[in-house]
Amino acid sequence: MAEAKPKVFLTKAAIASNSKKVFPPAELPVPEWGGSVYLRRLSVDDVPAYSAAVKKSQDNGTDNLRQAVVMQAIVDENGTRLFDFEDAEDRATIAGLDLGGAERVFDAFLDMNGLVRKN
Repeated sequence: MAEAKPKVFLTKAAIASNSKKVFPPAELPVPEWGGSVYLRRLSVDDVPAYSAAVKKSQDNGTDNLRQAVVMQAIVDENGTRLFDFEDAEDRATIAGLDLGGAERVFDAFLDMNGLVRKN
């Protein structure tokens, strides 16, 4: 019979050693788009800016939640965002994508960052 591993409780120093500004992005296959993308991992400090961007997308009189989240989610291999909601060309690019792929990105981003999906 396997012996149960003892619980590990983190000290302040141990928690602080996990604190980074940029986390490595996660790869997500998006077959609907013909390849894979990198998804951004949020830090606690990133959440207010993420929330503000999502709110701004809804305040302009249209429901662009998915578009805003997908634009916040997709990054390059270094974690730098590829799309800017303020850029009309970027918005048009995301708006023209296959919805199945956008839903895949949307769901994976919310899930991996522990964000609650509200319809």
